[in-house]
Amino acid sequence: PYTTLFRSVTKISDIKSKSKFSTHAENLRKMLFATADDIRVIIIKLADKLRNMRTLMFQPEIKQLRIAKETMDIYAPIAKRLGMSKISSELEDIAFHVLYPKEYLEIKNTLARKQSELDEYFQDIKSMLTESLAELDIECIITSRAKHYYSIYRKMTLQNKSFDEIYDIRAIRIITKDVKDCYGILGVT
Repeated sequence: PYTTLFRSVTKISDIKSKSKFSTHAENLRKMLFATADDIRVIIIKLADKLRNMRTLMFQPEIKQLRIAKETMDIYAPIAKRLGMSKISSELEDIAFHVLYPKEYLEIKNTLARKQSELDEYFQDIKSMLTESLAELDIECIITSRAKHYYSIYRKMTLQNKSFDEIYDIRAIRIITKDVKDCYGILGVT
């Protein structure tokens, strides 16, 4: 079984290199899925791509640009379609850093400057939600996460907005044990 997985991963790499000039990214993604008889092949390829992207800065600049573009066009969308959002987001952020370094640093620095303000805002919301949900006897865990840099950039460019006009740069997640509580939470929020 491991030999088959290895051959399949190698086959995907061969398809990629043979068709890089003649095939559109969407067709290549379809081929990757069609080629992989075992979904583990694609997962292994994505893990390998993520490992390579994490060390991309050690490559020559021209190679960095090519690999980042390929990652943004092919591998990040595959990860997203497979529900691997953490991997997809990390691939996109690394590729974004290489392809648009100025925009990447602007967003990163702006988020860093606003971090304490965002944390304070989240704590206020969390306190209000915790109090309201306790009144309804709903036990839950409330967490927050920042949107990824590329996600913010994409929203800014698609909607032609500045950073200050993007209001959902943080996501709040509320986890509860019972499905019925989800409806109660929706009523409070």
